[in-house]
Amino acid sequence: MEEDAMANVVRDPREHPEAIIPDLATDPIAKFTKDQVALVYGSVWKQRYFTKIGDDYFRSRRSGT
Repeated sequence: MEEDAMANVVRDPREHPEAIIPDLATDPIAKFTKDQVALVYGSVWKQRYFTKIGDDYFRSRRSGT
């Protein structure tokens, strides 16, 4: 199977730690930590982070978004 850009749209940061581009520990608008991220959606230009609670995923909130 060939890999293309779409294959990397949703990634598990535990398997792909490079998926989280910013340093969330020093990001002043991040209201969550790297350990709370269950999935990363997107890539260089725009990323969204999701946390898992039970069997459900929720978008992690950043202040101002």
